[in-house]
Amino acid sequence: MLEQTFRREEPDLETGIPVLEGPILVVDDEEPIREELTGYLGDKGYRCATASNASQAMDIIRNDPDVCIVLCDIRMPGQDGLQMLTAIRGEVARDIAFIVLTGHGGKDEAIR
Repeated sequence: MLEQTFRREEPDLETGIPVLEGPILVVDDEEPIREELTGYLGDKGYRCATASNASQAMDIIRNDPDVCIVLCDIRMPGQDGLQMLTAIRGEVARDIAFIVLTGHGGKDEAIR
């Protein structure tokens, strides 16, 4: 079921890495973090899209039905990552996996 949820195809025979139909969306207000994550994922064969805030991320998700994974910072100016997650879950009918990251969080944020 997990493979169907994220629309994975068969792994690349050369690398063994699962192929995704769409890009992984990396959302962080800090450009060096976005560059590091997209560089790492790109080196592993994944396509990425980036957004520097929740508003940009929401636009990308609305306009690209192939985005199936979002890596998102919790602490961002304006709408934070958890608020964005809640908004997307309420607005978008398709399955999107969220991986929420933070360099500043504690136990309370992890539980949220």
